[in-house]
Amino acid sequence: MFDFDERYVLLLKQPPLLRLLIERAREYDTFTFHSGTTFDGFLREDGSVAGVSATSRPSGESLEIRSRLVVGADGRFSSTRKVAGIDSGMNETGTEVVWFRLPCAAADFTTHIRVEDEGVLVYSPLSERESQYGLLIPKGTYPALRDRGIADFRETVSAIEPALDGDIDEYLTSFDECSLLSIRSDLAERWTDDGFLLVGDAAHVASPIGAEGNNLAIQDALAAHRLLTPVIRRGDGPLPERLLRRVEQVRRPAVEETIRAQQSRGDGLSSLLSSRDRIPDALEPTLLRGGAALMSLLARLPSRSSTDENETSVDRTLFVD
Repeated sequence: MFDFDERYVLLLKQPPLLRLLIERAREYDTFTFHSGTTFDGFLREDGSVAGVSATSRPSGESLEIRSRLVVGADGRFSSTRKVAGIDSGMNETGTEVVWFRLPCAAADFTTHIRVEDEGVLVYSPLSERESQYGLLIPKGTYPALRDRGIADFRETVSAIEPALDGDIDEYLTSFDECSLLSIRSDLAERWTDDGFLLVGDAAHVASPIGAEGNNLAIQDALAAHRLLTPVIRRGDGPLPERLLRRVEQVRRPAVEETIRAQQSRGDGLSSLLSSRDRIPDALEPTLLRGGAALMSLLARLPSRSSTDENETSVDRTLFVD
């Protein structure tokens, strides 16, 4: 479907990528796409998941869709995981991040975390023309931040990173252009049931800082395709959990390693925020900037799982935003 040049990383926004996938999938007679459809629950046969019940939002029509395999790929707040009674394994750090984008790359991108008296800013380039920034805040303080207004928010960010002054005033006009995410890592207790498989953020949530979550989800899908396609073509009835568990067995070690590393970085970021009132003024700039530099270095280090001989091979990197 895609012809990648292995020398480059490809960054794609999610909507056009999904449109392309749907367009290509329509070439198969057995493919049906239901737009604007809400998952309501599972259809079961002898206790196994045998499909889903759903509601078409445009028409209000109730649907029953039967399948040998239901894949829960519905994100960190997964409805399918909840209905299946699978614990999310949530781990929160007490820190949230307010994300926004600017059509520029004005900051010094050898630094991924910047700490100043006014706060902590994380950032990364998305392309030569667009960058992503995140202001770290204590969990639960976002409503108060919004109440102070977007102008106050812009001033805070510009005070942390003066290179953004001007661009942020021009391009960040309201909080509608911001996204709030918790710095959290989730690893579901299990990913399978008879006839049901969790993948991506539904099975494991990586921290929003870094792009690991997207890569993990894509690798889940590749592993599931490789392991399950030969099986699903044979026989009938829901796929048994013992077969679906092979996907989790292949993928879980790499996911666990990534999440452990992210939890350490998340704890470090939370410490940067919580320790500021306890550090003597004379030492604060040196210690905080040193901590930020260390966190930036850790964020760049490759995971050992990327070269694990048991891991599903991914020759090229595709970031889905």
